[in-house]
Amino acid sequence: MQLKLLIVPSLIIISIILIIGFIKPDYDTLKIKRATLVQKETEAANVATIIANVKQLNASLDADQETESFILRYYPDSIDQGRVIDAFNFLALQSGLVITSVELKELPPVAIEEAIQNVPMTSLQGGATDPSLAGSEIPPVPQYQAPRPRSYTALVKARGSYENVKGFVERMMRLDRIHGMKNFSVGLNEEALRTIDAGEAVSEEAASELVVMFETRFDYLPAQKMVNALHVPVFEKGSLDFAAAKEAMTRATSAVPDLDKGQTGKPNPFQ
Repeated sequence: MQLKLLIVPSLIIISIILIIGFIKPDYDTLKIKRATLVQKETEAANVATIIANVKQLNASLDADQETESFILRYYPDSIDQGRVIDAFNFLALQSGLVITSVELKELPPVAIEEAIQNVPMTSLQGGATDPSLAGSEIPPVPQYQAPRPRSYTALVKARGSYENVKGFVERMMRLDRIHGMKNFSVGLNEEALRTIDAGEAVSEEAASELVVMFETRFDYLPAQKMVNALHVPVFEKGSLDFAAAKEAMTRATSAVPDLDKGQTGKPNPFQ
């Protein structure tokens, strides 16, 4: 009698175990598909916003083509060594400086911190997270990696008078091309000084001539293909911040302020 009483509960338990065994694989599949569906719904909800933002960004650029053109010149998307050499020659011609050599050297990719935007795998509309989807094997969301700038340097040697050097440096300060002066040296023409020490005559111009050497770094930002435009930070807003570009434009078009050289009694520190 007792055995008969135990058979019924045992059969029920076995039935439940069998049912769970059959249902669980389907449940896991449904769980993964649900997580994938949530991700796709989130992306679909963002598409309209991204498209609207892109249209606004294009309109913003079209409305300020002067700034857009300046940005493309100031921070180009390809190496422009020929343009830089032409700029050096033009500035030297304007200031009366004589360039004796220009050595260009391309640098390896700049090691910068990668800007990566990670979107949670189980994120819902509005940033909420469904805890029931934790651990689900959902397709990974493409990550955005910021473009890496590239650089090259120009080592320039030149000679000229103090006023020539001063004029060249002032014009370099207003160059409409992003650059960074790494090293700068200026001094008297040692060759002319040795000639004078040897008792030979040199012209007054040669005696006061200065020799200049400086190294400047030029950056450029190559275009980068995007795997998924939905996760690019610039498309998350419908406006562009031109503040930095406007500041660079002002610096490139404004006169370099005069520095007070003090009461030296000399027209330049090399006399």
